[in-house]
Amino acid sequence: MNWPFVASYTALWILVVLLAAGFVALARQIGLLYRRLGQSGARIENTGLDLGQIVEPFVATDLFGNRVRVPWLGPQHTLLMFVAPFCSVCDQVAPAVKSISETEKGVVVVLVSFNGDADSNRAYAAKHAMSRVPYVLSPDLALRLHVLATPYAIVLDSTGVVRAKGLINSREHLDSLLNAIELNYDSVQTYRKIVLDQTASA
Repeated sequence: MNWPFVASYTALWILVVLLAAGFVALARQIGLLYRRLGQSGARIENTGLDLGQIVEPFVATDLFGNRVRVPWLGPQHTLLMFVAPFCSVCDQVAPAVKSISETEKGVVVVLVSFNGDADSNRAYAAKHAMSRVPYVLSPDLALRLHVLATPYAIVLDSTGVVRAKGLINSREHLDSLLNAIELNYDSVQTYRKIVLDQTASA
């Protein structure tokens, strides 16, 4: 029997088993770290409108001939979702936007675009089955609200006060804005900071 070969072969398998165990342990630690950190909120930017600022009412006719008022008339919050017809990330978050428009009774979703023409934006709405969602093509509104990139969301209350805002890359980001409003904070990050401060001082 070739003992050197057997020894090297055995050592190799021991090394493989150790590497596999290390990989499993590392994956477990990453999972625990993710759970401790929790969900990440929408990225709040210092540019643009300030939280708490009042937006003057804006009235327009959307891509489907419907009259749209921002903020929406009624007790609901208005979720202004800025999208673009050729934005790949906008395509990714579209199902989440559609779901919120259908299930969140206290929120009215208004799509806003400042890129492309009417046909390309109607095609975007049709592609994601959102032809029933108010959809305004208005570079002027984007300019007034200082929105330069998509997808971007601004949440207004019924009086036009900016309650939350941020760049949106996932359903998680959208939920963070809505959760912050329900908790009466300007963002999930603010809520976490206050809770952590209270915990630390307790």
